[in-house]
Amino acid sequence: KAMSSAWMAQKFREAKIEPEPRGMERPAGVGMSSEQPGGELDEEPGCCVCGDSLSCCLTASLLGCLVAVKQINYNEENVVLLWGKYYKTVRTPGLYCFACCGLETKVVSVKWSTVDLRFNKVADLNGNPLFLDAVVTYRVRNSRKAALDVQDYTSFVKTQAAAVIREVASRYRYETGDGSPCLQKCSQHLVNDFVATLQAKV
Repeated sequence: KAMSSAWMAQKFREAKIEPEPRGMERPAGVGMSSEQPGGELDEEPGCCVCGDSLSCCLTASLLGCLVAVKQINYNEENVVLLWGKYYKTVRTPGLYCFACCGLETKVVSVKWSTVDLRFNKVADLNGNPLFLDAVVTYRVRNSRKAALDVQDYTSFVKTQAAAVIREVASRYRYETGDGSPCLQKCSQHLVNDFVATLQAKV
């Protein structure tokens, strides 16, 4: 037995192979290939998510049907509805993935917008007919209300602004001799009254 061990150690040195220490196991997945007859290597199969190209295509198609990619730009907000109910508002610009099933998004711009109102026929405090022009500058502060509470918030603001012009004009005379606010001169008092009245309506 001692001669057999010495002879095997000599053969290992000649082949420049170090024998493995006894009591130690070879780690799984390391050196598991062994040469088979015919010169082929018997290796462990690798990890694969899709068995073939067809299943990979089907998986990609399924994910594409279930997930939608949405880009949110600067000065835009996305109102998200889940099965018809308000879910959340996304305000941070970027690229987002949304589930297509039961999800609906509404884009609301929060940029400053301008409404030009020309030739609005009004009547002053004395009932005199006048034509007034106005320029309204606004921006959306509540995206959820702008998207869900009105049909079209831009048309809503324009209609309400025209109504407020008639309402505010009926409170003042066209001209006065005592220096009180009048429609002939666009004073800051009239502007503040118009803004406060319009803000209460929208």
